[in-house]
Amino acid sequence: MQVRNPADSAKKFVARAGAAQPDYASGEDGAGGRWQAGAEASEEAFGAGVTAAVNERRFSAGVRNAEGAYAQAVAPFTAALASTTLSVRGMRGSPQNARRVQEVSDLMRKTRRERLGLSA
Repeated sequence: MQVRNPADSAKKFVARAGAAQPDYASGEDGAGGRWQAGAEASEEAFGAGVTAAVNERRFSAGVRNAEGAYAQAVAPFTAALASTTLSVRGMRGSPQNARRVQEVSDLMRKTRRERLGLSA
């Protein structure tokens, strides 16, 4: 794979970033006041929304309601993992261990593609 020399990349970064500085400066001029006005104007609506969510226990209800959906979504992946046999483990940092990681990655990608109805 070809990559750019780090020194050349650094030069390009400095040149491009320096050229973009005026655009950045013009975009930020006066933005603080607009941001503050918007934040102050929405404070009441934000507070009301948070209070309603707390009073209706939406967070905990959402977590409880998600349990079934989560279990259903991960089931194909856990089943695929449970039904596979990985290659033999090697010592720490060994190519054998990297191979095992690739095996799991390939299996998860295959399972995901099958779930989406794509060719494995």
